[in-house]
Amino acid sequence: MNAVSPSTAVPTQAPAAPLAAPPAAEETQKTPARRDAAHSVVLNQAYEEYLRSSKSDSAFDADAFCGRFPSVQSSLCRLIQVHRFLQGGSKLLAELPEELSWPALGTEFLGFVLQEELGRGAFARVYRAVEPALGNRQVAVKISPQGGAEAETLGRIRHRNIVPVQSVREDPETGLTAVCMTYCGRATLCHVLDHVYGAQRAKPQRAEGILAAVQDEILGPMPAPAVLTKGSFHDGVRFLASQMADALAFIHGQGIVHRDLKPSNVLVSPDGTAMLLDFNLSEDRQAQVTRLGGTLLYMSPEQLAATGEDRRVPQAALDARSDLFSFGVILYELLTGKHPFGPISLNISVEEMRPLLVERQKAGFPPVRKVCPGIDRDLASLVERCLAADPAARPQSAQEAARTLQRGLAPVPRARRWLLRHPGTVLATIVLLAVAGIAGGNILSQREAAYHKLQMESALVAYRAGQFTQAVDHLNRVLEKEPKNARALFTRGRAWQRLGEGDKEHLHLALADFQLAEQLAADGRSLACIGFCLHQLKNVGGAVAHYEKALEKGFSSAALLNNLGSGQIAINKPEEARVHLDKAVALALPLARYNRGVLAINQLQRLKGLENVARVKKDETSLIKVKRERAFWLEQGLKDLRAAVKTTPPSSDLFSHAARMEAFAADNHADAAEMILDCLRQAHVYGANMDSILGENLFSRFRNHPAFLQLRQQPPAPTSVRAVPILDPITDMDL
Repeated sequence: MNAVSPSTAVPTQAPAAPLAAPPAAEETQKTPARRDAAHSVVLNQAYEEYLRSSKSDSAFDADAFCGRFPSVQSSLCRLIQVHRFLQGGSKLLAELPEELSWPALGTEFLGFVLQEELGRGAFARVYRAVEPALGNRQVAVKISPQGGAEAETLGRIRHRNIVPVQSVREDPETGLTAVCMTYCGRATLCHVLDHVYGAQRAKPQRAEGILAAVQDEILGPMPAPAVLTKGSFHDGVRFLASQMADALAFIHGQGIVHRDLKPSNVLVSPDGTAMLLDFNLSEDRQAQVTRLGGTLLYMSPEQLAATGEDRRVPQAALDARSDLFSFGVILYELLTGKHPFGPISLNISVEEMRPLLVERQKAGFPPVRKVCPGIDRDLASLVERCLAADPAARPQSAQEAARTLQRGLAPVPRARRWLLRHPGTVLATIVLLAVAGIAGGNILSQREAAYHKLQMESALVAYRAGQFTQAVDHLNRVLEKEPKNARALFTRGRAWQRLGEGDKEHLHLALADFQLAEQLAADGRSLACIGFCLHQLKNVGGAVAHYEKALEKGFSSAALLNNLGSGQIAINKPEEARVHLDKAVALALPLARYNRGVLAINQLQRLKGLENVARVKKDETSLIKVKRERAFWLEQGLKDLRAAVKTTPPSSDLFSHAARMEAFAADNHADAAEMILDCLRQAHVYGANMDSILGENLFSRFRNHPAFLQLRQQPPAPTSVRAVPILDPITDMDL
């Protein structure tokens, strides 16, 4: 299916009008939150004027019009591109329902009250909404007639730099799908470009300009890393880019290619976390999903060729290096304020735009340091390599790009760049220190305090950039002088924990740090992390005890409730497990539905034994009670595991449990054998032992079925993908 035009630059996220009236100009200058609201108001008013003017003036100049609004120019251009695509009658639009009725603001749709439109594309709209059933929590809801495939991809990936999907709901009456995501703010890199380069501002110098562009009036102020509050603008771009590259490396490792990277598809939260959006066009090998399309201005040469009319390159030939080209275009724009291949007029047609871009890409682009001489050579070199016409000349992986960017964020390179930019200040400081006599004990003490503060800040920057070993090194220096620094111990424990995924030695180191941090400063976060380490080390009883203590201390999260429920299943506390998993499901955590499905299977197996005993004793009262409870668990278990199959990472355990649940319900539907067989085939793909599973009494009625016999005789898959029923109970934003 084509989710967006392969021949027009169509953003899938563009800011739209807020519900509130525009603030006064004086107020918009006072706080970032007000400036954010003003951005949306100006954009909305400009767009409405465009609709009126372009309709009445046949010679309307869209380029000149956008130039009148420099503070929102980037966002306005993308919004106009969407409008022109929708008005152009593309054949791709024929795939949409003839009368598509989008829900109105202020109304309730599938349990969400839509409060504000955050963006729109040709095939979807994104809203800020509240969910009354869960205490009116703020969420972002993407509504489209084809949202299931994107949710299938996003539902099984979990990364700090990818906006997480919480749930998927479908409306059979309208044919629309609502994908519910965590609300992380409304600002994208379009907001950053508008803020730092719009309104004829001077060339950006400080990274704090990035933070000013992304503050959100709903989320309020949030602590940000020092590189964004004190660093240079180029350091800030490095920081954002390293997060984007880290997310790309992760999805590429999962067999996913994004295929529509552009500024409007990179959300930036108020604390400076860059998060990839909109996987509607992604190629997902695991889900066997491939869609044509993209945004012309950010397409690689091979993607332009693959999506053109003549299809000179097969779509299947595109790989992750095409994403790196788009990544390079974004970095070039962020660093220079210009598109590498020059501006493209809004007045030309889509058909004219493609060959023009092809010719410009062949001609090349101005070197980064020629456009902006102050950019570091290593950063400029990376951008130019990403923009190479030949994929073989680009970085061969996003991980390589991430490492290059992260090296530049280390304290020594940053300090070196600062010294080169401020030679006069350095000389004056040296003279001043020489006159004052730097050997004084008071000065040494101040320098030592500043050094430890720098080490702590450097550790946090390294941690958030995924450089966990470097984070540990910085924290070791802090703890050499301050062995009872609870924050440093907790942060080092987090770094050990991230290094210890699958490594017991690192998990034990993390556990020791968390335990000491908790002794020094009684904190529910430390208790939750102790429980998570113990859980991974197979000490389930100890994990459950610490999860419960964390709750007593006032710390709670959907992941902690899920982990507690999973642990209580393992130690045979089904009633307690049900309470905590119900809460986690209510918080829209997909994995909790898997665990509650496992609990349902355990309960159904227990009830089967009780039913047999009641029949032998002819105890009708007990039999009625067992049947009633069995009906409850059967209904809930089916719902949970069918939902889990769509929203949680695939594994042999997931599909095996889904097959067991379908077997329990076999008497209730005629096509039970086929449904069970589908689940078992998937379980086999992910490494389940078919001989063992089909030997269970639950499947006894199907043992002579030819298809089951054939499946049982197939050799097992070479590797087994097991379910991971627990999640990190805290987020990196909790540091």
